[in-house]
Amino acid sequence: MWTAKKIKTSRHCISKAKHAECDAVAHAPDSQASVAAEGCSTSVKDFRCAVYSVCFGETGPMFFVSKEWARWTGYSSQELYQDPESWPRCIHPDDRARVVSALGPACGGKVPYSLEYRVVHKDTGQIRYVRDQGLPGEDEETAISGLDRIVTDITELKMLENELKEYRDHLEGMVEERTAELLRANQVLRIGDAERRKVLEALGKNEEKLRTIFENVTDVICYLDNTGRILDVNSRISDVFGYRREELIGKNFAAIGLFGVEDLPGLVKLFKDTVLSGEPVSPLELKLRHKSGATVLVEVGTKFIKDGGQVKGIVNIVKDITRRKQDEQSLKDLNEELKTAMRKLTAANRELVDFAHVAAHDLKAPLRGIGNLADMMSAEYGDKLDEHGRELLETILGRASRMHSLIDSVLRYSQFGRLAEEKQKVDLNKLLREVITALAPPENVAISLPSRLPALMCDKTRMIQIFQNLVDNAVKYMDKPRGQIRIDCAEEDGFWKFSVADNGRGIRREHFDSIFQMFQTLSSGDEEGTGIGLAIVKKLVETSGGTLWIESQVGEGSTFLFTLPQ
Repeated sequence: MWTAKKIKTSRHCISKAKHAECDAVAHAPDSQASVAAEGCSTSVKDFRCAVYSVCFGETGPMFFVSKEWARWTGYSSQELYQDPESWPRCIHPDDRARVVSALGPACGGKVPYSLEYRVVHKDTGQIRYVRDQGLPGEDEETAISGLDRIVTDITELKMLENELKEYRDHLEGMVEERTAELLRANQVLRIGDAERRKVLEALGKNEEKLRTIFENVTDVICYLDNTGRILDVNSRISDVFGYRREELIGKNFAAIGLFGVEDLPGLVKLFKDTVLSGEPVSPLELKLRHKSGATVLVEVGTKFIKDGGQVKGIVNIVKDITRRKQDEQSLKDLNEELKTAMRKLTAANRELVDFAHVAAHDLKAPLRGIGNLADMMSAEYGDKLDEHGRELLETILGRASRMHSLIDSVLRYSQFGRLAEEKQKVDLNKLLREVITALAPPENVAISLPSRLPALMCDKTRMIQIFQNLVDNAVKYMDKPRGQIRIDCAEEDGFWKFSVADNGRGIRREHFDSIFQMFQTLSSGDEEGTGIGLAIVKKLVETSGGTLWIESQVGEGSTFLFTLPQ
């Protein structure tokens, strides 16, 4: 190991050469600096360690570096002479701050130092552990102060130290483990009569706890030996089968009357087969007999207690499933009743649809006759009728036309919810433009759409019906000279939330529910429609998994809102 005295001697050996040439190195051109560096390193070329000096004087920092340092780090003497920042880059990033901060006290306080750190080769990335030792000094002839440093490669030493540490840690772990084993063994050996009594008391308490659990579980637990003799059974046996525990212990399970005579041969064979094989047994559903003779439905689970591969005991867990089986049968009966009711309902719906078609056809026939007669009267006698007569004739035609529309609406309403949806990707931007074009709203009513509407997987016909009825309703009941209808859409909790708002007459709160019912309108005029449109919208939205509602202020307008699943 290099001591401070040895470092000082080495420093004296290179000091004159250093001071003679360090000034030349600092101010010479690159080629001359290289020659100067070679001269500085000649006297230490045979060192197996790296030698370098850091000088501090009026001319600034100057370096003398041996070739060994360049071999370790990949930085040439010329790079280190010309760039003062290159030396810190030789040091491993994790050690750099510690090493650089340690040089301040060494240079400023002129005290010897010794550091261990890692250096990294700039090209290969090879890491070496080094010990850096040095003495501060000042040349009396040049008054230049600095550090003379000798750096030794201690990589192998560090590797040996790490291996030794791992081996020592391993030995210490083995010693600790063995010591713990010995302490446990000594503790067991030191247990006296008092400790044994405590252990026995603890075992007794555990047995008491197990007995409490054994007696209070809701299932019957029966412990048998490998011949079928009952060794123990909990008190639940009395609640399920009516036997007292004392009546059963010591008896064979096949001889206590739980099984019918016809069941015994199969059960005895099953018992022997399972005991001899020792294989797990799936839970069995059995019909057993109560002491009173009543039938008890049970599920029996079996667990084997083995010793050396041989069955020494059997634990049966018997669950009373009588109530469960009764409930299952009741549920089965209810399902059958439901299926029957569904068949009847399907048939009734089919009859209702057929009736709606037949009724629509039969009702339209006289309406067509009335319309034809009214047209004939208008054509033949129109010029002979006075104004009041012509008004009555127009009223007949209007009411016949309205009745025709009403029949068509009822027929459409009866079909919604019964026809299967045909879902497809629908672009609502395009669909709403088509709906508005088909409705042809008057010029005084402006309809606005959001800049972008989503594309939905839905039944296109349903979406047309929903928006057509809502927009048509807003147009029909508009009472303002400049009508405004605004359609909007937003995402909300996994749903699309749509709104159709207008600035029309508004609706009183007491009518919020009735407007969604069949044939309900807020005006009795013939021009107001059938009163089925909003009922159709409500049915379409709800059968699609959404919700429909209204917000309105009288005189300010109404907003119909509905949601559809995304």
